[in-house]
Amino acid sequence: MMLVIISFFVSLPSLHSFIHSFTRTMNLPSIKTLNSAFPGLGKDLRRALELSRKELKEHPAGEKRAEECYHPPATYDIRLHVLDAIAETCGVEYVAHKDDTIFENKGFDYLNVGDPYILTIIRFCETGRYVVACYGDIVEKGNYI
Repeated sequence: MMLVIISFFVSLPSLHSFIHSFTRTMNLPSIKTLNSAFPGLGKDLRRALELSRKELKEHPAGEKRAEECYHPPATYDIRLHVLDAIAETCGVEYVAHKDDTIFENKGFDYLNVGDPYILTIIRFCETGRYVVACYGDIVEKGNYI
């Protein structure tokens, strides 16, 4: 009986790791969806969405972003700049939510493609979820400044 309980607790961290990686993968756009917004770049963009912080900082755009910030930037910030470099968009922008405070961001970051009604990659700050959508449609629904 004791052996079973011990083996359960030993395998619990690996189970937690598996569940975390599985749910993280489920919250990312598919290669097909990424290709719809950025033809031919779906695999590269998906790979960038799955990279660790260390791997992101090894990318030239990630290394540049980490060096230009006085305080270390968040992993999502480096990731968005790497995505920006791969997709060759016009930078990373933020749309504020009407309930944003200095301590809590409820808006979203997106890759600026020059037109709010063209598909792009969006990251919602509250959930950390990445989606492919037109940010103009989201802003029109309300609650964003």
